[in-house]
Amino acid sequence: MSYSSNGNRPKLSEKGLLTPDNCVVAFIDHQPQMLFGTSNFDRQTIINNTVALAKASRVFDVPARWIPMTLS
Repeated sequence: MSYSSNGNRPKLSEKGLLTPDNCVVAFIDHQPQMLFGTSNFDRQTIINNTVALAKASRVFDVPARWIPMTLS
């Protein structure tokens, strides 16, 4: 197993699992006005789940990117 430069965690998983070195969490188009289009999910649950995913990304040192969608 190879280790990252800091020697703390494996760089690649032996079982092919996701690691902070081979994945990213992408938050696509999470804007307040987009919540009005969701009627089959509780809006507060969507917000709570998004925040939980962002916090988990930070805890596990997985890079996260916010990608806004704009109309041209």
